[in-house]
Amino acid sequence: MIPRRPGQPTLLIHDGSPGLGGSITSVGALAPFLGRAGWRVEVAAFQPDGWAQERIAPHLLPGQGDRITGAGYFAREVLRARDLARLCRQLRPDVLLANNGPAANLSTHLAGWTLHLPVLQYVRGPFWESEVSARALRAAAGVFTVGDECSRQVVKVSGVAPEQVEEGLDPSRWPTMRRAGARGFLWNSSLVAWKGLPLLLEAYGSMGVPSPGLEVCYAPFPPGHPEAIVPPSKLPAGVTAHPAPPDLDAIRARSLVYLHTAQRPEPFGRSLLEAMAAGLCPIVPEAGTPGRLVRNGENGLTYSPGSLEGLRRAMRIAASDPELCERLGARAEAEARAYRSELVFQPILQALERLHPARTVPDLPGPLEVAHGR
Repeated sequence: MIPRRPGQPTLLIHDGSPGLGGSITSVGALAPFLGRAGWRVEVAAFQPDGWAQERIAPHLLPGQGDRITGAGYFAREVLRARDLARLCRQLRPDVLLANNGPAANLSTHLAGWTLHLPVLQYVRGPFWESEVSARALRAAAGVFTVGDECSRQVVKVSGVAPEQVEEGLDPSRWPTMRRAGARGFLWNSSLVAWKGLPLLLEAYGSMGVPSPGLEVCYAPFPPGHPEAIVPPSKLPAGVTAHPAPPDLDAIRARSLVYLHTAQRPEPFGRSLLEAMAAGLCPIVPEAGTPGRLVRNGENGLTYSPGSLEGLRRAMRIAASDPELCERLGARAEAEARAYRSELVFQPILQALERLHPARTVPDLPGPLEVAHGR
């Protein structure tokens, strides 16, 4: 057990993601919200890239290898737990938040058990099902899921009834609204196989109608990751690739249409929400939360998941009718306003209040104040 820090309570968010992507941007919205609510927020991670764009300087810990199964995985998580426990003894947090899933965050739970610290588990996507994952979920002080599929998996594996939350956007960093007259297409996702980049490029290259330019922004994954793909060496005419662009907000603002091509149901799709908030017309598969957020012909266009012809048809409509896309994008932007961080992250704040109730919470929203690691 470690002594508590007097005064302002501290939350340590542990991010175990192997690459750039939604977990980092999620912390970028959650941390400022909790900071405004009176919590000191610290972040621990082993991936240094991507955090600067979220205005967060994490405490960097050794990665301890990239094995995701077998004895190598358990050795990795034990070593990460040791490193995380050492950091906890310096920062003296009141609560730990595991930001990925019970398998990727086993080290968070091991550190919490060792130091008698409560652990909240945030499950943002599918996770490896095992008895170890089940025990971590059952021991957590609270479990939060994004999307129906994650909730069902948590119940199936552990019997724990999670609290479902949505992803949120920080009002102080709302995406820039698309420029008047914007016409381009945008794809923005992690470079993993099931995100559907090959499907997108095939559809774009065979549209058969005059098409606006396509900007492909991607977050690379480590080469050893089993689902990572390499960037394509040849791109169709009109396509520009941007690996981990620091100016993503500007690229998005000069686009009119956002293309979402995940080939399995996504729990949420944070890049989709950011595009909607910027007034882009979304084209999404009719599956997962993206299929729930976007209603065909009302605030975007939809197609059957994995359908090359369906995706190509929607892209043709968007290319030939920019005025329609502008109307759909305006409605998408109105929909995105319901996903402000102070609205969707309340369940996590309430769980923290239960774990550390003896303090006064200021009115929300207040000044943006998030503690950065040093």
